[in-house]
This record gives sequence, C-alpha cells and structure tokens, in this order.
Amino acid sequence: MAARPPPPARPPAGKPRSAGPPCVSLNRA
Repeated sequence: MAARPPPPARPPAGKPRSAGPPCVSLNRA
C-alpha cells in the first residue's frame, strides 16, 4: 500500500459540486 500514491485532494462536501473544479467529476464517479 505504501507504493500507492496518496488520493487527490478533493474540496469539502459543503461546497457545491457544480461550482467545484473538474476533479469533482472524478470523485462523483
């Protein structure tokens, strides 16, 4: 597991997903 890179930093759930960065789309999947 140590070889695996850390997960990407995602915005807090309090912020709207539509107004978030494109990364939010990946978290939603």
